[in-house]
Amino acid sequence: MTLAILPKRLSAALLLSLSTIASASVVEASSTDIGFLSITNNSGISSSFESGLSLSLSDLGGAVSFVFGNTVGDGSIANVYFDGLGLLNFSSATVLSSSGVSFSLGGSPSNVPSGNTVSFSSDFSVSAANPKPSNGVNTGETLTVSFDLTSGTSFSDVVSGISSGDLRVGLHVISLGSNSESFVSTLRTDTSVTAVPEPETYAMMLAGLGLLGTIARRRNR
Repeated sequence: MTLAILPKRLSAALLLSLSTIASASVVEASSTDIGFLSITNNSGISSSFESGLSLSLSDLGGAVSFVFGNTVGDGSIANVYFDGLGLLNFSSATVLSSSGVSFSLGGSPSNVPSGNTVSFSSDFSVSAANPKPSNGVNTGETLTVSFDLTSGTSFSDVVSGISSGDLRVGLHVISLGSNSESFVSTLRTDTSVTAVPEPETYAMMLAGLGLLGTIARRRNR
């Protein structure tokens, strides 16, 4: 069946319906991937560990959580550092961890090792309890550090801060064989445009399909 054999009014209505469906609201969905770049190379292959370290941010509504993951293999995240004032209320920090991971506020060293080479100066840190290799974030384990946002700060401000370098996160990873390495966060954004029909569009789509079904039944009589 084609539009040519339909009554003119129905054809026009159906064309309008299809046009509305085709022009469904387009939402620009941005997926944010936060990774790490090595700032040391004690092992000679530090860059090969970068892809095994991950960080995801979650908007908690007035607060933000930083979830750290590790798939490096032998390495263990022993220290996490935050460099950047103004966005996060560091005094509100809470630390949660998966089984086998034990962290507390502060610890040693006070700054990510070799952080001075990239002007990284820690304003807040958490460290694994001793023995660090077993209590740090090992393969398959996670660490979550959450903060309240400072007054007037939004979740998007935090993401923008990481993107601009106003807020940086550093990691000290130990037990990489006999070596340890330092890493600093980097933000990569992959923005794609996806057509997402609104509820009203779905309703019009169903109405249009119902109209087609009615016409088809009448013509078959």
